[in-house]
Amino acid sequence: MATTAALGEYLSPSEAGRRAGVSSARIIQLARAGQLPYIQTSLGRLLRPADVDEYARRRRAGAEGVERLT
Repeated sequence: MATTAALGEYLSPSEAGRRAGVSSARIIQLARAGQLPYIQTSLGRLLRPADVDEYARRRRAGAEGVERLT
């Protein structure tokens, strides 16, 4: 279940990973690299659902542009 902070709804890295189809470790890696915005709280890193959805959309768009060799 998403965390509700004073500014709205946020996701933990594991929730964000499930939503985006990647591991929580990948979400943390992206956040540390500055590629996925987050806020640091006493609960840990929290991410906005809209940012996670945008990452997932870009990820899908990139995957669709790759030719598969069979």
